[in-house]
Amino acid sequence: MPERANIDEYLEKYAIEISKIALKLRNLILKLFPDMDEIIKWKNLVYQKNGYVCAILIHKNHVNLEFWHGTELEDPKNLLEGTGKKMRHIKVTDESTIDAEYIKILIGESIELNKSS
Repeated sequence: MPERANIDEYLEKYAIEISKIALKLRNLILKLFPDMDEIIKWKNLVYQKNGYVCAILIHKNHVNLEFWHGTELEDPKNLLEGTGKKMRHIKVTDESTIDAEYIKILIGESIELNKSS
């Protein structure tokens, strides 16, 4: 059975609006990929399948959905931001802007990249 973080305890220290965004992303990830492990690492929600796939990073006014293989992902909608060596993120300021289908594609690609590395 996949590992799960204690989400209620994790989110209680954040503002309600930001917690709602994080929870919506979390529920989407686990609905689309129920066999992925979810842990709290570096004070963030981290998702793993054959290695690190993505993470939810909560900031004061937004939530980032980080991708470990961000620089290697196809991004035709140009939603990925960042300047790191490998990681890229989608910045979410409102839960209504979450593109579930696009996130599914990006996570699927990330899982495939973990298999090949």
